[in-house]
Amino acid sequence: MKKICIIGAGSWGTALALTACRVGKQRVTLLTRQPEQASILHQSRENRVYLPGIALPPELVISSDLTALKDADIVFQVTPAQSLRDITKTVRDYLPSTAPWVICAKGIARGSQEKEPQLLSEVSREVLPNPVAILSGPSFADEVARNLPTAVTIASNQEEIARFVASSLRHTRFRCYVHDDPIGVQISGAVKNVLAIACGIVRGKGFGNNAAAALMTRGLAEMRRLGLSLGGKGDTFLGLAGIGDVTLTCSSEQSRNMRLGVALGQQKNSVEKVLEGSSFIAEGVPTAAAVHKLCQTLSVSMPLCQAVYTVLYEHVPIDQAIEVILSRQSEWEFPCPIG
Repeated sequence: MKKICIIGAGSWGTALALTACRVGKQRVTLLTRQPEQASILHQSRENRVYLPGIALPPELVISSDLTALKDADIVFQVTPAQSLRDITKTVRDYLPSTAPWVICAKGIARGSQEKEPQLLSEVSREVLPNPVAILSGPSFADEVARNLPTAVTIASNQEEIARFVASSLRHTRFRCYVHDDPIGVQISGAVKNVLAIACGIVRGKGFGNNAAAALMTRGLAEMRRLGLSLGGKGDTFLGLAGIGDVTLTCSSEQSRNMRLGVALGQQKNSVEKVLEGSSFIAEGVPTAAAVHKLCQTLSVSMPLCQAVYTVLYEHVPIDQAIEVILSRQSEWEFPCPIG
């Protein structure tokens, strides 16, 4: 019997716990931050804050005790991307070194003045000896929790690790495809959140479907450029983690990044007030800063993502940022065969 631990009892962590329970013949433990939260979830058998109305099965163990990690076969990290470094330091003395550490957050660690932004796998490997896998792809937590058909990607440099992790989640309503490009999968999952903010702005401004489709397509080109510069594989961006997740996140206001962008585009409040009024973490906000710094370091052209950064961090008016994008000289969509 596999022993599965999931760190983080938000909507996505809870949805993955439900998925692992549906596989059967596994002991699944959902780890919360606070004992009070664990007690409430255990007694109510419902995550009323994040997934109201969805029952938690009686076999799901809910705890805040990190000693549950000591005999885990697989550990899923489902906490915000910017908290990953602290989480790894908190759990490292409890983890069996052979248990795959599965990163389910989608973002890039921002770094600092002294340190460049890092992929979440790089942050994890600095602290943990465990093999690392990445879970990504188009997957709204609410739909996964309600057992609606979903397909995701499990990426690792070690195929056997990816397959082992996939086997702990795969069932008829939750398809897991293994992949050998964790770099490309991580870049896809991070950048799509920045693009979702941009698409939300387009929707909030009332620019229509043509503009949204153009933004998603050109955004994919930006995502691919950054991924290739870091060693990712081009085909990754045409799969579930790339175009699949971009399509989902940039098309629905179920996405918190999309909702944030819509609020910005409607311009009813300042950027600061919109961010303060957001009740859920929009990972695209810190990721925009990380992407901006990577663009500078690697000399990668990402004008759409840069425009989002200028709105969020440099207080450039949205209309001005849009005008800069629209007035850019058109480029060849594919490499020009001449010259």
